Amino acid sequence: MRAARIRAIVAAVALAIASLTTLVIAQPAQAAVSCTSTKFVTRGVLVYDLPSASGSIACQLGLGNASAAVSDLQSNLNLCNGQHLTVDGDYGPATQQAVRNVQSRHGIPVDGVYGPQTRNAMSWHVHPTGSARFSCATFPG
Repeated sequence: MRAARIRAIVAAVALAIASLTTLVIAQPAQAAVSCTSTKFVTRGVLVYDLPSASGSIACQLGLGNASAAVSDLQSNLNLCNGQHLTVDGDYGPATQQAVRNVQSRHGIPVDGVYGPQTRNAMSWHVHPTGSARFSCATFPG
């Protein structure tokens, strides 16, 4: 009788663990927000014009995106990262490859998707506060 009861308890615990594991695994991943516009961000004396979504620079861009944020990314890939893209606001295969090139050069995961890690690795066209002079600098995150 005691052995049967222990087996029933072990089976119930195993079933509960399996159910919890299924619930945890089945939860959908939090989808990253697509960048749709740009935002001026000041760090120290430098002003960066970065892709953003609803005022947040924690966004991503990938194949199929089309927006002012993509144009901004393409301009910066050309001006400060040695790429030669047509600035058309469309994140197509050429933009994806340019992002891959930057990711590879900086030793970060190469997936062709622009996100916070790529933003912090690549160089941006910046200007010092109160100046019309431009240069390139990495974003300090």
